[in-house]
Amino acid sequence: MSFKVVILNSAKLDLNELGDYVVTGFSQSVWRKTSGQLKRALGVLVVSPQAGAVLSEIEMLNLNEYRQVICGMNRIIYEIRQQSCSFMQSWIYFGT
Repeated sequence: MSFKVVILNSAKLDLNELGDYVVTGFSQSVWRKTSGQLKRALGVLVVSPQAGAVLSEIEMLNLNEYRQVICGMNRIIYEIRQQSCSFMQSWIYFGT
């Protein structure tokens, strides 16, 4: 079963800022690779939204509808609601 994907305006802004950052700091080809990875990750989540990990920051509150996927150096945070996934933020993730 496929889930409806909703990308919030705040996430769209994050993606635009990420694209500007990557193109300016690296290159257009790096951005093409990064955006391709993000699109593939979103494609997996449309079919299997439970594939993402529960956010460790709120795991103890038992809010399992909030999940994350690490995609390269990026962190995609989303919420599962019945038959839809709302992508709230895409953050640059630094660390291991």
